[in-house]
Amino acid sequence: MDNPVLSAINQTFVTVAQAIEAVPGSDIVINYVKNSYQNDPFRVVLEVGLAIYAVKYMLSKKYRIDHNHIPLTEK
Repeated sequence: MDNPVLSAINQTFVTVAQAIEAVPGSDIVINYVKNSYQNDPFRVVLEVGLAIYAVKYMLSKKYRIDHNHIPLTEK
């Protein structure tokens, strides 16, 4: 009794795992996360959250104030 949704999710996880394993040095990172999680799971959640925030911050649009739109008088 194969559920097509579960099969699609499983295939997605397999594809993502293969993509992660293809990155050089990924086994070191995976072992670090596994060992850290055993010692302090909150630390792993915090580090992953900070990494996601850093990537989001670097990819976000930068806002600049355009001084030409602010009308200034001599006063």
